[in-house]
Order: sequence, then structure tokens, then C-alpha cells
Amino acid sequence: MGLKKGAAALKKARMDPSEDGDAVREYCELVLHLLSTSRQRRESEALDVVRRETVDEERGVIKRLIKMEEE
Repeated sequence: MGLKKGAAALKKARMDPSEDGDAVREYCELVLHLLSTSRQRRESEALDVVRRETVDEERGVIKRLIKMEEE
């Protein structure tokens, strides 16, 4: 119930044509931008981890193949 009331209050504040409404709209845009940037950063970091793990795995496979060839 509290979330519904909060969402309604935020919507009402964003619709306000005064300077207060402008401030709320700008703040909402900033929050959305920061969340988007944070999400992109996390996704980028996750991709880097996967790439490093893949490279490490490929190196291990190559080492094992070379070792098998030497035997």
C-alpha cells in the first residue's frame, strides 16, 4: 500500500508545472541515468570476467595439447 501511495505522489509531483515539478523531473532523469550507467558498468565487468575465464581455459587446453604431444 505504501508503494502505491509513493508512486502516486511521485507521479503527481512530476506532473506539477511549477519549479518544484521541474526539479522532481530533473531528479528522476538523474536517477535513471545513474541506474543505467551502473547497470552498463556491471554488464561490462561481467563480460570482462567471462573473457578472462575463456582465455584462461583456452590457454589450459593449449598447454594440455602441447603436453600430450610431447609424451
